[in-house]
Amino acid sequence: MLCPSCGSTLPDGAKFCGACGAKLASADQESAVSEAAAQPAAVPSGAPEVGASASATVPAAQATAPVPPVGASVGQKGVLGQAWSDITSSPGWVKRMLLLMVMNVVPVLNCFVSGYLLQWGADASRGVNPSLPKQAFDLRGFLTGLFYCLLSVLMVLGMAWTGILAVIPILGWIVMALLPFFANAFLAMAGMRMAIFSRLGAAFDLSVLFAKYKKHLGPLFAATFVPNLIVVIVVCTLLGTLFIGGCAAGSSMLSAGMYGSSRSSSMALEGLMLGAGVGVIFFVVICLFAICFAAFAQAWSLRAVGIWAARVAPEWQEQAAHEQEGATKAAGAPAAKAASPATDR
Repeated sequence: MLCPSCGSTLPDGAKFCGACGAKLASADQESAVSEAAAQPAAVPSGAPEVGASASATVPAAQATAPVPPVGASVGQKGVLGQAWSDITSSPGWVKRMLLLMVMNVVPVLNCFVSGYLLQWGADASRGVNPSLPKQAFDLRGFLTGLFYCLLSVLMVLGMAWTGILAVIPILGWIVMALLPFFANAFLAMAGMRMAIFSRLGAAFDLSVLFAKYKKHLGPLFAATFVPNLIVVIVVCTLLGTLFIGGCAAGSSMLSAGMYGSSRSSSMALEGLMLGAGVGVIFFVVICLFAICFAAFAQAWSLRAVGIWAARVAPEWQEQAAHEQEGATKAAGAPAAKAASPATDR
């Protein structure tokens, strides 16, 4: 046998090389190593075959473990369901909502309502205030609501050009009917970003807003469309009932005047005039009722949009906190400098 280190000739069974002193493996060890090298490695059950690419196994592994959508977790409520739960689980929510509904009728107080609800929606993105806050009147809330009204006016002005679509039959009318709903979803998202950052300019970061709008439009559209749709159905039902009842009463009075005596004719005319007056009063009442219920729809909608922002745009809150921290430091630096004693004389 030969030494594997120096190549010297050694007697069979030697354990060490007499020339270089290297330790030699025994014959049994050599045979065991040779057999182990000759045998193929055992492939565990379920493992890919030799020569199969790793990329071929990735889709199968991913298919067995579905990934939940961004911002959601398994068993989590939808944005509308969570918003409804937040409203109805608030202590005294019925009285608080009635107060907001009455305030929404008054032209100036409705700014407080919008600002209050926007701030509560922004609280959802911060993970705080699951219940309706008790404080409804503050300057910050008023300014937030006022700026939101300004955004609404700008949206209406921006959509004025869509009137030219009326000249396009069918397709243009469909676009004109649907566009306000999509614009309202974008408005709510811009208003929520403004409330989170506490500055009006955040509502005009159009590139950021459009990126989120295109990628997560479905839940956002539902959050703004469903509550308003429910209010429209309720109001239309009331108006339809009033209209049918008024028509039936007017028809009966008119028939009595046409086929009765002169006395009946006079009574029918008085009844028509009275019915018209009552109809106008009821119409005004229904309009006020619709404005009141619009506050409830806005509460449900804006809370849902805040939850949507917490799930799909958590970086907004982080950026807002960073901005606020920087502003606090910048405001505190001049005060600290003025308070420190002068060292240079």
